[in-house]
Amino acid sequence: MGLLADTGDATPARVAPRAVRVAYGTCLAVLVGFAGLSIAYFVAGFNTGSLGFDFRGAFLPAAHAVLGGESPYPSVEGPALASQTAYVYPPLLAYVLIPFTILPETAASILAVLIVAALLVATLAPLGVRDLRCYAATALWAPTTNVLHLASSSI
Repeated sequence: MGLLADTGDATPARVAPRAVRVAYGTCLAVLVGFAGLSIAYFVAGFNTGSLGFDFRGAFLPAAHAVLGGESPYPSVEGPALASQTAYVYPPLLAYVLIPFTILPETAASILAVLIVAALLVATLAPLGVRDLRCYAATALWAPTTNVLHLASSSI
């Protein structure tokens, strides 16, 4: 006789349908709540001018500098390094962002946020992720929300 008793029942235990509905409803309510908070975060960022903060503060000025034939990098004694808003990324990124310089700053920032969001999807899709819940969980993850809000190149 083994350590586990054989009950003779080969069918798995069934979960009551009501319990499944309650669990599903709870998960859905939590996701909707997080989505609402994320949307409020983006609306607040748009209203306060902080949406696309990295893009506005570092990336777009670097693209303007490169377009004008100047270095995108600040001087070592400059205040941008002390305030941690300086462009410290590879120069290719500044060249890639030159098309954004023809747009107004707000429109360019919103477009940058949308492109970062599209890149998130473009990262998951080739990996074979097909479950929409994975996309939702990734979009609502705090680091992703932060990168989207800042329009950072860190994603």
